Amino acid sequence: MQGGDKPGQGGDNTSQDGDNQYQDGDEIKIGTKYLKILSSYWIPLSKHGTILIYGHE
Repeated sequence: MQGGDKPGQGGDNTSQDGDNQYQDGDEIKIGTKYLKILSSYWIPLSKHGTILIYGHE
């Protein structure tokens, strides 16, 4: 039964992919903003903050 459902979901995903393309455009814009912010912090954090990024270990 699930096998029969998966092709139907695939058809739904194609329409969602159309939406995701628009969202990706927004995410890229937001991403560049975060990259600019992170880049200002990444250099000092890269010396001491990489451990925090990988799970506070």
